[in-house]
Amino acid sequence: MTALEKETIKFQLITRQFIAALSEELGVNLNDDYEFFENLASHLESILALDEVVYPDPAEMREMIENSKEEMNAVIQCLPIIEAHAARKITENDINYIVIHVMAALERKRNKNRSFSVIVVCHVGVGTSKLLLERLKKNFNFNVKNILTSHEAEQIEEGACDLVISTVPLKNMRVPHLVVSPLLGDEDYVRVGNKVRTLLEQSGRKGESELQGDKVVAMMNEIGALLDEQVPEVSTELMKKIRKIVKNHFKEQGQAKNEIFSPYLHHLLTPEFITLDVEAEDWRDAVRKSGEKLVERGFVESRYIDAMIGNIEENGPYVVLSRGFAVPHEGVDSGSLRVGMNLIRLKTPVPFGDEENDPVEFVCALSAVDHETHLKAFFNLVNLLLNEDFKERLREARESREVHQIIKKFEYELS
Repeated sequence: MTALEKETIKFQLITRQFIAALSEELGVNLNDDYEFFENLASHLESILALDEVVYPDPAEMREMIENSKEEMNAVIQCLPIIEAHAARKITENDINYIVIHVMAALERKRNKNRSFSVIVVCHVGVGTSKLLLERLKKNFNFNVKNILTSHEAEQIEEGACDLVISTVPLKNMRVPHLVVSPLLGDEDYVRVGNKVRTLLEQSGRKGESELQGDKVVAMMNEIGALLDEQVPEVSTELMKKIRKIVKNHFKEQGQAKNEIFSPYLHHLLTPEFITLDVEAEDWRDAVRKSGEKLVERGFVESRYIDAMIGNIEENGPYVVLSRGFAVPHEGVDSGSLRVGMNLIRLKTPVPFGDEENDPVEFVCALSAVDHETHLKAFFNLVNLLLNEDFKERLREARESREVHQIIKKFEYELS
Protein backbone atom coordinates (compact mmCIF):
# COMPACT_ATOMS: atom_id res chain seq x y z
CA MET A 1 0.00 0.00 0.00
CA THR A 2 1.39 3.42 -0.95
CA ALA A 3 1.88 6.34 1.42
CA LEU A 4 -0.89 8.12 -0.48
CA GLU A 5 -3.40 5.36 0.26
CA LYS A 6 -2.39 5.17 3.93
CA GLU A 7 -3.07 8.87 4.53
CA THR A 8 -6.01 9.47 2.23
CA ILE A 9 -8.36 10.73 4.98
CA LYS A 10 -5.69 13.09 6.29
CA PHE A 11 -5.32 14.61 2.82
CA GLN A 12 -9.09 14.95 2.49
CA LEU A 13 -9.27 16.74 5.84
CA ILE A 14 -6.54 19.15 4.75
CA THR A 15 -8.45 19.72 1.51
CA ARG A 16 -11.59 20.67 3.42
CA GLN A 17 -9.65 23.09 5.62
CA PHE A 18 -8.05 24.63 2.55
CA ILE A 19 -11.40 25.05 0.75
CA ALA A 20 -13.00 26.63 3.82
CA ALA A 21 -10.14 29.14 4.11
CA LEU A 22 -10.21 29.78 0.36
CA SER A 23 -13.97 30.43 0.41
CA GLU A 24 -13.49 33.03 3.11
CA GLU A 25 -10.57 34.63 1.25
CA LEU A 26 -12.51 34.87 -2.03
CA GLY A 27 -15.85 35.73 -0.44
CA VAL A 28 -17.45 32.90 -2.44
CA ASN A 29 -18.81 29.71 -0.88
CA LEU A 30 -17.03 26.79 -2.57
CA ASN A 31 -17.63 24.39 0.32
CA ASP A 32 -20.71 22.91 -1.33
CA ASP A 33 -18.99 21.95 -4.61
CA TYR A 34 -18.53 18.17 -4.26
CA GLU A 35 -16.63 17.90 -7.53
CA PHE A 36 -14.20 20.63 -6.46
CA PHE A 37 -13.56 18.80 -3.20
CA GLU A 38 -13.10 15.45 -4.93
CA ASN A 39 -10.78 16.80 -7.66
CA LEU A 40 -8.71 19.00 -5.36
CA ALA A 41 -8.35 16.26 -2.74
CA SER A 42 -7.00 13.90 -5.39
CA HIS A 43 -4.56 16.57 -6.60
CA LEU A 44 -3.38 17.54 -3.11
CA GLU A 45 -2.78 13.88 -2.32
CA SER A 46 -0.32 13.83 -5.20
CA ILE A 47 1.39 17.01 -4.02
CA LEU A 48 1.63 15.86 -0.41
CA ALA A 49 2.61 12.26 -1.04
CA LEU A 50 4.73 12.28 -4.20
CA ASP A 51 8.19 13.70 -4.88
CA GLU A 52 7.19 15.27 -8.17
CA VAL A 53 4.00 15.73 -10.15
CA VAL A 54 3.95 15.73 -13.95
CA TYR A 55 1.62 18.46 -15.23
CA PRO A 56 0.16 19.32 -18.61
CA ASP A 57 2.02 21.96 -20.63
CA PRO A 58 3.04 24.59 -18.00
CA ALA A 59 2.95 27.32 -20.66
CA GLU A 60 -0.72 26.62 -21.38
CA MET A 61 -1.50 26.69 -17.64
CA ARG A 62 0.23 30.03 -17.18
CA GLU A 63 -1.74 31.47 -20.09
CA MET A 64 -5.02 30.27 -18.54
CA ILE A 65 -4.34 31.91 -15.17
CA GLU A 66 -2.80 35.11 -16.52
CA ASN A 67 -5.95 37.11 -15.76
CA SER A 68 -6.78 35.32 -12.51
CA LYS A 69 -4.74 37.35 -10.04
CA GLU A 70 -7.49 37.33 -7.40
CA GLU A 71 -7.69 33.52 -7.42
CA MET A 72 -3.88 33.24 -7.40
CA ASN A 73 -3.56 35.61 -4.43
CA ALA A 74 -6.25 33.70 -2.52
CA VAL A 75 -4.49 30.38 -3.10
CA ILE A 76 -1.14 31.84 -1.97
CA GLN A 77 -2.76 33.27 1.18
CA CYS A 78 -4.19 29.84 2.06
CA LEU A 79 -1.12 27.85 1.00
CA PRO A 80 0.32 27.49 4.54
CA ILE A 81 -2.49 25.00 5.29
CA ILE A 82 -1.01 22.70 2.63
CA GLU A 83 2.65 23.53 3.27
CA ALA A 84 2.33 22.51 6.92
CA HIS A 85 1.77 18.91 5.81
CA ALA A 86 3.92 18.74 2.65
CA ALA A 87 7.08 16.66 2.58
CA ARG A 88 8.57 18.86 -0.15
CA LYS A 89 8.53 22.45 -1.34
CA ILE A 90 5.35 23.46 -3.19
CA THR A 91 6.38 24.44 -6.72
CA GLU A 92 5.07 27.18 -8.98
CA ASN A 93 3.40 24.54 -11.17
CA ASP A 94 1.74 23.01 -8.08
CA ILE A 95 0.26 26.41 -7.26
CA ASN A 96 -0.77 27.06 -10.86
CA TYR A 97 -2.67 23.80 -11.04
CA ILE A 98 -4.42 24.44 -7.72
CA VAL A 99 -5.52 27.78 -9.21
CA ILE A 100 -6.90 25.90 -12.23
CA HIS A 101 -9.05 23.78 -9.89
CA VAL A 102 -10.29 26.96 -8.18
CA MET A 103 -11.09 28.61 -11.50
CA ALA A 104 -13.03 25.51 -12.57
CA ALA A 105 -15.06 25.59 -9.34
CA LEU A 106 -15.86 29.27 -9.87
CA GLU A 107 -16.91 28.56 -13.46
CA ARG A 108 -19.24 25.79 -12.32
CA LYS A 109 -20.82 28.19 -9.86
CA ARG A 110 -21.29 30.89 -12.51
CA ASN A 111 -22.61 28.51 -15.13
CA LYS A 112 -25.41 27.17 -12.94
CA ASN A 113 -27.26 30.34 -13.95
CA ARG A 114 -26.48 30.44 -17.68
CA SER A 115 -28.74 29.04 -20.36
CA PHE A 116 -26.80 28.24 -23.52
CA SER A 117 -27.42 26.07 -26.58
CA VAL A 118 -24.64 23.72 -27.70
CA ILE A 119 -23.99 20.94 -30.17
CA VAL A 120 -21.59 18.20 -29.06
CA VAL A 121 -19.24 16.71 -31.67
CA CYS A 122 -17.12 13.58 -31.20
CA HIS A 123 -14.84 11.68 -33.53
CA VAL A 124 -16.92 8.54 -33.86
CA GLY A 125 -19.90 9.13 -31.68
CA VAL A 126 -21.78 7.14 -29.11
CA GLY A 127 -19.45 6.12 -26.23
CA THR A 128 -17.28 9.23 -26.15
CA SER A 129 -20.18 11.59 -26.76
CA LYS A 130 -22.21 10.14 -23.87
CA LEU A 131 -19.30 10.58 -21.48
CA LEU A 132 -18.74 14.17 -22.55
CA LEU A 133 -22.45 14.91 -22.54
CA GLU A 134 -22.90 13.69 -18.96
CA ARG A 135 -20.02 15.82 -17.73
CA LEU A 136 -21.30 18.91 -19.54
CA LYS A 137 -24.86 18.48 -18.27
CA LYS A 138 -23.65 17.98 -14.72
CA ASN A 139 -21.82 21.29 -14.51
CA PHE A 140 -23.31 23.62 -17.12
CA ASN A 141 -26.82 24.84 -17.76
CA PHE A 142 -26.60 23.80 -21.42
CA ASN A 143 -29.40 23.03 -23.80
CA VAL A 144 -27.74 20.27 -25.86
CA LYS A 145 -29.44 20.48 -29.25
CA ASN A 146 -27.64 17.60 -30.96
CA ILE A 147 -24.77 15.09 -30.81
CA LEU A 148 -22.89 14.64 -34.08
CA THR A 149 -19.83 12.92 -35.50
CA SER A 150 -16.96 15.07 -36.79
CA HIS A 151 -18.07 14.30 -40.36
CA GLU A 152 -21.62 15.49 -39.69
CA ALA A 153 -20.32 18.68 -38.09
CA GLU A 154 -19.55 20.07 -41.53
CA GLN A 155 -23.31 20.43 -42.06
CA ILE A 156 -23.92 22.67 -39.02
CA GLU A 157 -25.53 25.88 -40.24
CA GLU A 158 -24.79 29.35 -38.92
CA GLY A 159 -27.07 30.13 -35.98
CA ALA A 160 -27.81 26.46 -35.29
CA CYS A 161 -26.48 26.84 -31.74
CA ASP A 162 -24.48 29.19 -29.52
CA LEU A 163 -21.41 26.94 -29.37
CA VAL A 164 -20.06 23.67 -30.76
CA ILE A 165 -18.05 21.66 -28.24
CA SER A 166 -15.89 19.03 -29.93
CA THR A 167 -13.38 16.38 -28.94
CA VAL A 168 -11.55 16.78 -32.27
CA PRO A 169 -10.37 19.82 -34.29
CA LEU A 170 -12.96 21.06 -36.80
CA LYS A 171 -12.49 22.95 -40.06
CA ASN A 172 -14.65 25.44 -41.91
CA MET A 173 -17.06 25.94 -39.00
CA ARG A 174 -19.67 28.68 -39.33
CA VAL A 175 -20.44 28.85 -35.60
CA PRO A 176 -18.15 29.36 -32.57
CA HIS A 177 -16.48 26.10 -31.52
CA LEU A 178 -14.10 24.77 -28.91
CA VAL A 179 -12.03 21.57 -28.63
CA VAL A 180 -11.99 19.77 -25.25
CA SER A 181 -10.92 16.44 -23.81
CA PRO A 182 -13.68 13.77 -23.66
CA LEU A 183 -12.92 13.53 -19.91
CA LEU A 184 -13.58 17.28 -19.51
CA GLY A 185 -10.87 18.06 -16.97
CA ASP A 186 -10.69 21.21 -14.89
CA GLU A 187 -8.68 22.98 -17.59
CA ASP A 188 -11.54 22.29 -20.00
CA TYR A 189 -14.14 23.62 -17.52
CA VAL A 190 -12.23 26.88 -17.34
CA ARG A 191 -11.88 27.14 -21.12
CA VAL A 192 -15.55 26.34 -21.75
CA GLY A 193 -16.62 28.83 -19.09
CA ASN A 194 -14.40 31.56 -20.52
CA LYS A 195 -15.74 30.89 -24.03
CA VAL A 196 -19.35 31.02 -22.87
CA ARG A 197 -18.76 34.25 -20.98
CA THR A 198 -17.06 35.83 -24.00
CA LEU A 199 -19.89 34.84 -26.33
CA LEU A 200 -22.54 36.14 -23.92
CA GLU A 201 -20.70 39.45 -23.61
CA GLN A 202 -20.36 39.72 -27.38
CA SER A 203 -24.04 39.01 -27.91
CA GLY A 204 -25.08 41.49 -25.21
CA ARG A 205 -27.48 39.01 -23.60
CA LYS A 206 -27.56 37.49 -20.14
CA GLY A 207 -27.91 33.85 -19.14
CA GLU A 208 -31.35 32.72 -18.04
CA SER A 209 -31.77 30.84 -14.76
CA GLU A 210 -33.04 27.31 -15.20
CA LEU A 211 -33.73 24.49 -12.80
CA GLN A 212 -30.42 22.75 -12.18
CA GLY A 213 -28.96 20.05 -9.99
CA ASP A 214 -28.94 16.33 -9.97
CA LYS A 215 -32.56 15.22 -10.34
CA VAL A 216 -31.83 11.79 -8.99
CA VAL A 217 -30.31 13.16 -5.78
CA ALA A 218 -33.27 15.52 -5.34
CA MET A 219 -35.71 12.64 -5.86
CA MET A 220 -33.92 10.39 -3.36
CA ASN A 221 -33.83 13.19 -0.79
CA GLU A 222 -37.57 13.81 -1.18
CA ILE A 223 -38.29 10.11 -0.76
CA GLY A 224 -36.05 9.97 2.31
CA ALA A 225 -37.74 12.97 3.90
CA LEU A 226 -41.19 11.47 3.24
CA LEU A 227 -40.19 8.15 4.82
CA ASP A 228 -38.77 9.96 7.86
CA GLU A 229 -42.08 11.73 8.30
CA GLN A 230 -44.42 8.79 7.67
CA VAL A 231 -42.54 5.73 8.95
CA PRO A 232 -39.51 6.95 10.96
CA GLU A 233 -38.97 3.60 12.70
CA VAL A 234 -38.23 1.79 9.41
CA SER A 235 -37.17 4.67 7.15
CA THR A 236 -33.46 3.85 7.21
CA GLU A 237 -33.95 0.22 6.15
CA LEU A 238 -36.47 1.18 3.49
CA MET A 239 -34.11 3.78 2.04
CA LYS A 240 -31.35 1.17 1.81
CA LYS A 241 -33.64 -1.05 -0.25
CA ILE A 242 -34.83 1.83 -2.43
CA ARG A 243 -31.26 2.99 -3.08
CA LYS A 244 -30.31 -0.54 -4.08
CA ILE A 245 -33.18 -0.72 -6.59
CA VAL A 246 -32.37 2.72 -8.06
CA LYS A 247 -28.65 1.93 -8.16
CA ASN A 248 -29.26 -1.31 -10.06
CA HIS A 249 -31.46 0.56 -12.52
CA PHE A 250 -28.80 3.15 -13.23
CA LYS A 251 -26.15 0.46 -13.52
CA GLU A 252 -28.21 -1.18 -16.25
CA GLN A 253 -28.39 2.21 -17.96
CA GLY A 254 -24.63 2.70 -17.51
CA GLN A 255 -25.28 5.90 -15.54
CA ALA A 256 -24.41 5.12 -11.92
CA LYS A 257 -22.86 8.03 -10.01
CA ASN A 258 -20.77 7.34 -6.92
CA GLU A 259 -21.83 10.50 -5.14
CA ILE A 260 -25.50 9.51 -5.37
CA PHE A 261 -25.11 6.03 -3.94
CA SER A 262 -22.24 6.38 -1.50
CA PRO A 263 -23.62 6.33 2.04
CA TYR A 264 -24.80 9.64 3.41
CA LEU A 265 -23.83 10.78 6.89
CA HIS A 266 -27.10 9.64 8.46
CA HIS A 267 -26.60 6.17 6.96
CA LEU A 268 -23.38 5.80 8.96
CA LEU A 269 -24.40 7.71 12.10
CA THR A 270 -27.47 5.69 13.01
CA PRO A 271 -28.67 5.82 16.67
CA GLU A 272 -26.55 2.84 17.73
CA PHE A 273 -23.44 4.76 16.62
CA ILE A 274 -24.29 7.90 18.61
CA THR A 275 -23.66 8.18 22.37
CA LEU A 276 -24.36 11.26 24.47
CA ASP A 277 -22.73 12.69 27.60
CA VAL A 278 -19.65 10.48 27.65
CA GLU A 279 -17.07 11.04 30.40
CA ALA A 280 -13.48 11.49 29.17
CA GLU A 281 -10.33 12.39 31.11
CA ASP A 282 -8.50 14.00 28.18
CA TRP A 283 -8.37 13.97 24.36
CA ARG A 284 -6.71 10.54 24.25
CA ASP A 285 -9.49 9.07 26.37
CA ALA A 286 -12.07 10.81 24.17
CA VAL A 287 -10.57 9.36 20.99
CA ARG A 288 -10.41 5.93 22.60
CA LYS A 289 -14.06 6.03 23.62
CA SER A 290 -15.14 7.32 20.19
CA GLY A 291 -13.60 4.21 18.62
CA GLU A 292 -14.81 1.55 21.04
CA LYS A 293 -18.16 1.02 19.32
CA LEU A 294 -16.42 0.53 15.96
CA VAL A 295 -14.27 -2.20 17.52
CA GLU A 296 -17.26 -3.88 19.18
CA ARG A 297 -19.25 -3.93 15.93
CA GLY A 298 -16.36 -5.23 13.80
CA PHE A 299 -15.70 -2.05 11.80
CA VAL A 300 -12.08 -1.77 12.96
CA GLU A 301 -9.49 -3.84 14.79
CA SER A 302 -8.51 -2.75 18.30
CA ARG A 303 -5.14 -1.48 17.06
CA TYR A 304 -7.00 1.17 15.03
CA ILE A 305 -7.75 3.15 18.21
CA ASP A 306 -4.08 3.32 19.18
CA ALA A 307 -3.27 4.32 15.60
CA MET A 308 -5.78 7.23 15.76
CA ILE A 309 -4.16 8.49 18.95
CA GLY A 310 -0.69 8.06 17.47
CA ASN A 311 -1.74 10.01 14.38
CA ILE A 312 -2.71 13.05 16.46
CA GLU A 313 0.45 12.78 18.57
CA GLU A 314 2.55 12.77 15.41
CA ASN A 315 0.65 15.27 13.22
CA GLY A 316 -1.08 17.53 15.70
CA PRO A 317 -4.78 18.35 16.13
CA TYR A 318 -5.64 18.84 12.44
CA VAL A 319 -8.52 16.40 13.04
CA VAL A 320 -10.40 19.22 14.78
CA LEU A 321 -12.51 20.34 11.82
CA SER A 322 -14.60 23.02 13.46
CA ARG A 323 -14.99 24.67 16.83
CA GLY A 324 -15.72 21.88 19.30
CA PHE A 325 -15.79 19.03 16.73
CA ALA A 326 -13.05 16.46 15.98
CA VAL A 327 -12.92 13.57 13.49
CA PRO A 328 -10.10 11.22 14.54
CA HIS A 329 -9.07 8.57 12.01
CA GLU A 330 -6.13 6.61 10.68
CA GLY A 331 -4.91 5.10 7.43
CA VAL A 332 -6.84 2.33 5.73
CA ASP A 333 -4.08 -0.19 6.56
CA SER A 334 -4.15 0.44 10.33
CA GLY A 335 -6.94 -1.98 11.15
CA SER A 336 -9.91 -0.51 9.29
CA LEU A 337 -12.28 -3.28 8.11
CA ARG A 338 -15.50 -1.49 7.11
CA VAL A 339 -16.62 2.05 6.38
CA GLY A 340 -18.10 3.48 9.54
CA MET A 341 -18.49 6.40 11.95
CA ASN A 342 -19.17 6.63 15.66
CA LEU A 343 -20.12 9.94 17.30
CA ILE A 344 -19.85 10.74 20.99
CA ARG A 345 -20.88 13.94 22.76
CA LEU A 346 -18.69 14.60 25.78
CA LYS A 347 -20.24 15.51 29.10
CA THR A 348 -17.29 17.83 29.70
CA PRO A 349 -15.41 19.14 26.62
CA VAL A 350 -11.64 18.53 26.50
CA PRO A 351 -8.82 20.39 24.72
CA PHE A 352 -7.13 18.76 21.72
CA GLY A 353 -4.39 21.39 21.40
CA ASP A 354 -6.13 23.50 18.77
CA GLU A 355 -6.27 26.99 20.30
CA GLU A 356 -8.82 28.29 17.81
CA ASN A 357 -11.31 25.40 18.11
CA ASP A 358 -10.80 23.99 21.61
CA PRO A 359 -12.34 22.63 23.72
CA VAL A 360 -13.80 19.70 21.79
CA GLU A 361 -17.31 18.56 22.69
CA PHE A 362 -18.03 16.15 19.80
CA VAL A 363 -15.69 13.36 18.69
CA CYS A 364 -16.62 11.34 15.60
CA ALA A 365 -14.30 8.41 14.85
CA LEU A 366 -14.10 7.56 11.15
CA SER A 367 -12.92 4.34 9.50
CA ALA A 368 -12.40 4.16 5.74
CA VAL A 369 -11.46 1.32 3.40
CA ASP A 370 -10.63 3.27 0.24
CA HIS A 371 -10.52 6.80 -1.19
CA GLU A 372 -14.18 7.18 -2.10
CA THR A 373 -16.80 5.19 -0.19
CA HIS A 374 -16.84 7.49 2.86
CA LEU A 375 -16.42 10.68 0.83
CA LYS A 376 -20.06 11.81 0.55
CA ALA A 377 -20.72 11.35 4.28
CA PHE A 378 -17.51 13.15 5.18
CA PHE A 379 -18.22 15.97 2.71
CA ASN A 380 -21.70 16.48 4.14
CA LEU A 381 -20.43 16.41 7.73
CA VAL A 382 -17.95 19.21 7.08
CA ASN A 383 -20.63 21.33 5.40
CA LEU A 384 -23.05 20.74 8.27
CA LEU A 385 -20.37 21.94 10.70
CA LEU A 386 -20.41 25.32 8.93
CA ASN A 387 -23.96 25.71 10.27
CA GLU A 388 -23.89 26.86 13.91
CA ASP A 389 -27.59 26.05 14.25
CA PHE A 390 -26.79 22.40 13.43
CA LYS A 391 -24.19 22.19 16.19
CA GLU A 392 -26.48 23.92 18.65
CA ARG A 393 -29.23 21.39 17.90
CA LEU A 394 -26.74 18.58 18.57
CA ARG A 395 -25.91 20.14 21.94
CA GLU A 396 -29.58 20.38 22.90
CA ALA A 397 -30.51 16.81 21.87
CA ARG A 398 -31.44 14.48 24.72
CA GLU A 399 -31.08 11.07 23.07
CA SER A 400 -29.27 9.31 20.23
CA ARG A 401 -32.37 8.90 18.07
CA GLU A 402 -33.01 12.64 18.25
CA VAL A 403 -29.43 13.34 17.09
CA HIS A 404 -29.91 10.97 14.17
CA GLN A 405 -33.09 12.77 13.10
CA ILE A 406 -31.30 16.14 13.34
CA ILE A 407 -28.51 14.87 11.11
CA LYS A 408 -31.04 13.56 8.57
CA LYS A 409 -32.99 16.81 8.51
CA PHE A 410 -29.98 19.06 8.03
CA GLU A 411 -28.33 16.69 5.55
CA TYR A 412 -31.38 16.64 3.27
CA GLU A 413 -31.41 20.44 3.35
CA LEU A 414 -27.87 20.52 1.93
CA SER A 415 -29.06 19.29 -1.48
